[in-house]
Amino acid sequence: MLSPALAGAGEWSVAASAGPFFSGRFAESQVTIVNGESTVRISRSLTAKTRAGLLLDVERGFNDRVSIRFDAGINEAPLSISTDDDDTPDDGTSLEIGEMRVMTFSIPLVFRFNHAGSLRPYILAGPAYSLYDFQPNQSTGSVPIFDGTRGRLGVTAGAGLDWWLSERLAIFAQTSDIYTKAPLNADDFEGPRPRSYSIENPHNVRTSVGLRYSF
Repeated sequence: MLSPALAGAGEWSVAASAGPFFSGRFAESQVTIVNGESTVRISRSLTAKTRAGLLLDVERGFNDRVSIRFDAGINEAPLSISTDDDDTPDDGTSLEIGEMRVMTFSIPLVFRFNHAGSLRPYILAGPAYSLYDFQPNQSTGSVPIFDGTRGRLGVTAGAGLDWWLSERLAIFAQTSDIYTKAPLNADDFEGPRPRSYSIENPHNVRTSVGLRYSF
């Protein structure tokens, strides 16, 4: 175990990490079709697939336990409309309509446990902001959502673990969730709308492993 004077002694640190980012569901609709005595409920959802993302941060320590962090993350993932029904849930279809690039920014407070050890679990929470940039596929023609970039406010919360290898260098693993208002609006969807539809507030779940350097 490292002593408090050695383990991450600097007031400032920088970190870089990468891992799978999940951008969540943006909209969902349900249509019920009745044919005689049989009823089929068809569900459609607009989701971004999980893809690798990059996360960078700068952290300022107030004491051995509490610090404030500014982090920025980015990932790009295919945006798809998926369809399935109750009778054949494994035979659903998926149509990629473009790419969704999500840039996330947050300023959480970080609270570390076991501040005198080499292994330091921590939790974090604070305000966040996400930029959603959608680029439609040219082959799909017109798509029923916005084309461009929209920003949304939100909050973040998460947890992680630092493993200090030396006075200055640590390996860490972290997962966090940035929850924002939906980037979609009701008037983004052209044509007749199903009776049952909802616009979802997405969860940007970021899981990553990286290095932290203290100075």
